[in-house]
Amino acid sequence: MNERLLEMREASLQASITQWLLQYYLPTRMPESDFEKCRTIQEIIMTSEELTIDLTIPLKEKVFRMGIEQGTFSVLVKLLERRLGPLSPELSKSLEGATLTTLNRLVDVALEVVSEDQVFEALSAG
Repeated sequence: MNERLLEMREASLQASITQWLLQYYLPTRMPESDFEKCRTIQEIIMTSEELTIDLTIPLKEKVFRMGIEQGTFSVLVKLLERRLGPLSPELSKSLEGATLTTLNRLVDVALEVVSEDQVFEALSAG
């Protein structure tokens, strides 16, 4: 029984990861690739040589990390937009290139900033 539950959890996790990859991650990171016919993680990997080569850590761990990074990025942008209004294209681009460590640090900064210049300073300090 436990084995069956684990298989169901695994299938559900893979379906969620596949959906996230197809809807959010791949269109922004690899817009030139065609993933429309992909329905599984294995099909996504087979479709993209770049993604296959980049798998230096287990896929589940990598996708989990990407999900955390995307979630942290989304929270940070929401906090900054509440404090500062719409973000400039320059700041948005700088945030997109930030590491997870930097994004986490900037969440704390976002609670107190009053200008984009302060965010840029925090980005360059880290």
